Amino acid sequence: MTLETDEILGDPIFQLNVVLWALQPAPSAAPIRPVLHEAGYLLSAISRDLPAPFELRPRLKELLGNDAPPAPDVLAEPPEGAPWLVIECKGSGFGPDSSTTRQALKLLTVSADLRSSLARPSGAPEPGSVAYLTRVEDRDRLMATLRKLQGQLDRAGLPTGGAGVFGLALGDRPEGRAVVISPCPGGDWPAPISALYPQAEVILFGRDQDPRPLYLIPWDPSVQQSRKMREHCRAVLFARVAAEAVAVLGHEAVPQRVVLKVEPLLSAATFGVSDRWRSRSDLNKTLRECKRFLVDALGPLRERLAVAQPADPERIELTLRSQEDLEQVLESILRANPFGGPPPEPEHQLSILDHPEEA
Repeated sequence: MTLETDEILGDPIFQLNVVLWALQPAPSAAPIRPVLHEAGYLLSAISRDLPAPFELRPRLKELLGNDAPPAPDVLAEPPEGAPWLVIECKGSGFGPDSSTTRQALKLLTVSADLRSSLARPSGAPEPGSVAYLTRVEDRDRLMATLRKLQGQLDRAGLPTGGAGVFGLALGDRPEGRAVVISPCPGGDWPAPISALYPQAEVILFGRDQDPRPLYLIPWDPSVQQSRKMREHCRAVLFARVAAEAVAVLGHEAVPQRVVLKVEPLLSAATFGVSDRWRSRSDLNKTLRECKRFLVDALGPLRERLAVAQPADPERIELTLRSQEDLEQVLESILRANPFGGPPPEPEHQLSILDHPEEA
């Protein structure tokens, strides 16, 4: 395995998209095999807060210092009678003394019964199983950590949901290579996951191809990545949003004052998956980054077209008085370099639609 491939497998955005593709329906001949969808699981939400039941919050606060809700990377709705999958992607494993354990402890105790966290009507319990996805070489060590954390919750008198770890690796095939996930044998796996043993192929690709799939979520401002990976993912997102903006503007009649709404552009650029993004602060930051890229692309035309960028909701306004104006706008956006976009905004800058979140 080359260093570059090893870096890709450990990249949380790559891992997130492997999970998303595993949850999407796909034709039988596609190079993507949606193994979690085939097991009956459906994509419910990305980065959704899961508040603990009120009766558990005092004990959680005593144990961890706060009772702020955890927000797993992906929440997958189960087939009838099976536990929910609460999925978290990690570039590498972590030990029981890591700073990451606070989130893991919260996910484990909230997953014991998700009715309250999901605002579901009272009735039968709705358990969840916390499933981490990491590189296969870190899988068993991370599973041991989760077992220790379950024991810690039990000693503190707090409930705990199931726990398991998927290992992510590359496999050789006669026709090329495959991205595979393998459930740790010692995990508390729901019955539908048994079909994935000992490993399941999710993505097939040629030997000389990049193993990264067509990303459904190309970039997430909250995810820690290497600079190289972050710049690549951000550029992929900008290029997609630029293409969607050109498609929308190309159908505009002139003359008129045009309003370009960024959130529908992002939805189209992510094939609708961003609509499941429940962290409003992360979504808003992504929208602002896309908006700044488009406004920067229109820089030479800003004064002539009276380009305005109201703060919220995220939109761009410009006046197109002629077909020539429209053609120049389309050319400016198409020629914009997605790798040369404006530098990211400060990490803690908030939109008026954001709300501060406790760590």
